Formats: sequence, structure tokens, C-alpha cells
Amino acid sequence: MKQRLLSWVAASFVAALLGAFLGAPIGAAAQAFPSKPVTIVVPYPPGGGNDIFARAIAAGLRDVWKQSVIVDNRPGANGSIGVSYVVKAPADGHTLLLTSSVLTIAPAIDPKTPYDPVKDLAPAAFIGRGPMGLVASPKVDANTARELLALMARKPGGLSYGSTGQGSSTHLAFELIGMQGKVQLQHVPYKGGAQVMTDLLGGHIDLYIGSLPQVMPLVREGKVKGLAVTGTSRSPFAPGLPTLAESGLPDYEFGIWWGVYAPANTPRAVVTEINTQINKLLNTPEMTAFLGKEGATPGPTTPEKFADLVRTDSERWKAVVRDAKIQPTN
Repeated sequence: MKQRLLSWVAASFVAALLGAFLGAPIGAAAQAFPSKPVTIVVPYPPGGGNDIFARAIAAGLRDVWKQSVIVDNRPGANGSIGVSYVVKAPADGHTLLLTSSVLTIAPAIDPKTPYDPVKDLAPAAFIGRGPMGLVASPKVDANTARELLALMARKPGGLSYGSTGQGSSTHLAFELIGMQGKVQLQHVPYKGGAQVMTDLLGGHIDLYIGSLPQVMPLVREGKVKGLAVTGTSRSPFAPGLPTLAESGLPDYEFGIWWGVYAPANTPRAVVTEINTQINKLLNTPEMTAFLGKEGATPGPTTPEKFADLVRTDSERWKAVVRDAKIQPTN
């Protein structure tokens, strides 16, 4: 009996010792996340769509994780300052990035962009996407997108469009129209959407592609002509407007999407936790309604499918920039 007891004690000691050696890394990797406050970096000033979405997501995660979730606005250099900050942060999930699909456009425009959206970030949660609206000044002699395309063909370079800057999403949206419709347009870059709308309303430019919350109130008031939406299907936020694909550009698709990223090499378990909790938020009626007010539709998916989208979009914009011969502004 005594010998059996000693054997049992020895075996227990060895098991405990092995557990200490083998279990430590497992325990460290599986440590509850988050273990401290989480920061969501927005690479643009407060008040825009990225900031609005970040604050809504932060509020929901704060309730779930019982930790502070802070939104940190770090604007500058077309988003590169904020993105670079997250890229260099510890890869533990406590510093995240929330931004739009402009993330994949900037490096395509400027090879000097200090980050690679595919290699330097871990896509964690896709938030949603929203089409944009093509609108025209009342002076434009076209009442539908199909009529507009015919007018562009008759008057090469005769119509002007405003964008929010060289290489911006609105610039590339029109470049796609030019390439797919084989038409020429005059590009007038501005520093922001508000300035574009002022000149559109004043008749100084002919066309603009903007977010639906930005342009649809003006369409309803009759101040601009609503011609089409840029997504693959019609939008409930712009009832009555066809898609450009229906209007003569069958392969046209353009929209803005938003997502949350962690630094590259963030542990898989942490990325999964972020993805799971944000997806739960996106599936609530409250979040669906909130995104809807901003013209977006939630799109919860896996990190793998989100990563595929980032890769595909990055390659797509490189091709557009190359074919359209778009040059960086500096």
C-alpha cells in the first residue's frame, strides 16, 4: 500500500511538472482577450463615416468585453499615418484599425505608401458596404445614366466631374466609367466632398459620385439629377435609381466598404474573437438600422473571406491605376 501511494505521488508530481512546462505556452496563448483597454484607430478626422462606424462598434464591444474600447483619430497623408501606427503596434489585438476600402487604393496610386494592405495587416472583421450615387447638375442634358453615356460618347471630354482628390475613390469611380464606357471625361479634383457639391449645385461641374446619404437628399429636393447607383444591385436607400450595370456598363461595380484590422501576425485566436463579437453586433437590428442610415449594408463574414477581398481589391486598383495612367500628386 505504501509503495503504491509513493508511486501515485511520484506520478502526480511528474504530471504536474509536465503540465507546468507544456501548459505554460498554451495558457499564455489562450489568455483571455482583451486583457487591457482596446484602441480602435481611425485614420481620418472625427465626424466622417469611418469615425461614426468606429464609435458604434466600440460601444458594442465595450459592453461585451467589459473593457474600455477607445476610438483614436489619427488623420493625415490620405490615411497613411493612422494605418502605419497600427501596422507598427504590438500584434496582440489591443490596437485595431477601422477604415474604408481606400486602404487598398492608396498603395495602388503611390508606390511610396508606407504600408502593404495585404502583408502588413490581419483582416479581422468586415463591417459592410455601400454603393455610391451618380448625380448630375440640372444643366446636363441627360435624365438617365444611359442617356448620360450616350452624351459622353457624342462629346468626348465635354463633361466634367468633381472628385475628392487625385487618386481618391471618387476619382477611380469615374475612371472605371471612362474605361468601361470608352468615353472621355474632364477631371476636376477638390480637397473634399463639400466643395465638390457646392460647385455641382452652382453648375461649375457636371457630375459627381458621392455617398448615398450625401447625394440623395439633394436628389429628392430636385437640386441635382439622380442617375444611377454604382453597386451590383439596386439600393433601398436610392429607390428608383438603376445600377450602372443596368444602364450600359454591364461589368461596372464600385462601392465603399469598411472593415476592422489587427496588425499582421496577431494570434489566430485573438482575430477570431474580434471577428465573432463584431459579427454578433452586425447581426443585431439596431446595428443594421444604424448602418442603413449611412447607406451601408452589414456584411458579416470570416477573416479568410475578408482577406480575399483585400487581396482582390488591391490587385484590381493596381490594374485600374496602371491602365488609366494615374500619377500620385507628389
